[in-house]
Amino acid sequence: MGGLLFVCEGNLCRSPFAELVTKVRLDAVSHGRLGIASAGTRARVGEGVPEPMASLVRENGADPSMHRARQLDAEMLADASLVLVAEGAHRSSLVRLHPPALHYSFTMRHVEHALMPLVTARDEPGALFDATDPGSVSRLVEVLRRGLDRIAADGDDDSVVDPYGRSAATYDRAVLQMRPALDLLVRSFGADGLPDVTKGRSRSWLALGRRLRASR
Repeated sequence: MGGLLFVCEGNLCRSPFAELVTKVRLDAVSHGRLGIASAGTRARVGEGVPEPMASLVRENGADPSMHRARQLDAEMLADASLVLVAEGAHRSSLVRLHPPALHYSFTMRHVEHALMPLVTARDEPGALFDATDPGSVSRLVEVLRRGLDRIAADGDDDSVVDPYGRSAATYDRAVLQMRPALDLLVRSFGADGLPDVTKGRSRSWLALGRRLRASR
């Protein structure tokens, strides 16, 4: 079994952001022993990361220039130990391709719900999982599986908004929705967390939303 696979629809915005910013941090502590990749359920094969997502990737310390969109297939799923999707519908798609993936696929935002109590409850900072041991990814899967019943009962929407072709504010919003999960994920392996680079812009986005609602 391999490592970590991120999945969205086009493999242009959400899953590349998650892959690239996670990889640059985990590679620093795993020395490349944790495989990290991404793909799309309906990929725009061969295309690169569009602006402004490419800018957000760079602001988070990663390089988007070499990314090219890939189509998800059953072999990728069989090779992965953990698959994190942007939306629940993506999980249904990949299970149709490779039914065993049902047992090791989750939404990105589920990671936030499952890891937050474990990371914040620790008295001292430190890794929950050994980044140099590829088997640690399977141990993370067990943690995520134990949290499923509680999260399902909450009834929250775990989807990350698809920003492709939309406003810069929507790209910021997508990153803000992914950031807590990715931050907790890399920190759980002892890596540096993500900077909150969209914090100021998110306040502007929220203010704009309030103005638009008030004008209706």
